[in-house]
Amino acid sequence: MHYPGGARHQLLNKYTAFYKAKHSGRVLNWDHALGTASLKARFKAGIKELSVSLYQAIVLLLFNEKEEIPFKDIKELIRMEDDELQRTLQSLVCGKKKVLKKVPAGRDVKDNDIFRFNADFDDPHARVHINSIQAKVSAEETQKTNEYIEGDRKIFLNAAIVRIMKSKKEMTYEKLKATTINAVKNHFVPTVDAIKKRIDGLVSQEYLRRSDEDKNLFFYVA
Repeated sequence: MHYPGGARHQLLNKYTAFYKAKHSGRVLNWDHALGTASLKARFKAGIKELSVSLYQAIVLLLFNEKEEIPFKDIKELIRMEDDELQRTLQSLVCGKKKVLKKVPAGRDVKDNDIFRFNADFDDPHARVHINSIQAKVSAEETQKTNEYIEGDRKIFLNAAIVRIMKSKKEMTYEKLKATTINAVKNHFVPTVDAIKKRIDGLVSQEYLRRSDEDKNLFFYVA
């Protein structure tokens, strides 16, 4: 997806560099679909503050330059996936808060449609929230998301356990389990089974060593 104006790319890149420098070992992913923005728009009835999604904001900002834009031009300028762009435009044209108009009128968005800024829009409130249209999430997509989260947590747990053991050199299982939960509790609460599997995995990878005399005692392998 393309953001109108290069300044936004620079800000994202600067923050990404800052985050990686401050939090080594962590992964930063931008989920633009969750972003929000506040825009001030001038209508015939006066200025309104629009509370919108990031995608809605990117579309609306195009109308600073033109009052009328064909769908094909919007698509070329933003380079958003077709389904996402169509839902975004529908939310601005067909919802309760119609800040854009479409020619010809209708819910379906087609290649030859033309979108216009609705200067006649009015609302009794100075601040107007415009709802997004959410995509239906399939069972397969939900499973992939859960797998991604699970994989991310495994990496996070591994890093936490290694940090703890590197500092303490040796710990009992119960102490290591409690210390690990305390170390990651601000991010998520791991299950006891998840911690046990991570410890066993680190033993297999030779980051840790289990005592021959006491199976509940672990040593850090330098």
